[in-house]
Amino acid sequence: MNSSLDDDYADRLADLLEDMEGDGVDSVGMMMNWVAGYVQGALEREQGDCYVYQFEGEDMVIQLVENDEPAAARMH
Repeated sequence: MNSSLDDDYADRLADLLEDMEGDGVDSVGMMMNWVAGYVQGALEREQGDCYVYQFEGEDMVIQLVENDEPAAARMH
C-alpha cells in the first residue's frame, strides 16, 4: 500500500472518530473493543496466548487477560 493511500485512510478514520466523539460515542473504547475482538479471533485460530503485530520496526504485543482488579491497579 502506498503512503498516499495510507494517508487518505488515516484521514478518513480520524474524521470518523471525530464524528463519533461529537455524537457522544467513546471512539477509543470502540476501537479497543474492535481490536480485542480481532485479537481474540486470532488467538483462537492460532491457539496462542498473545498476539504480536509488527510495524515500523517495532512489535506490539497484545495479551487479553480476564481480571476483576481495576486496570489502574495492574498498570506499571
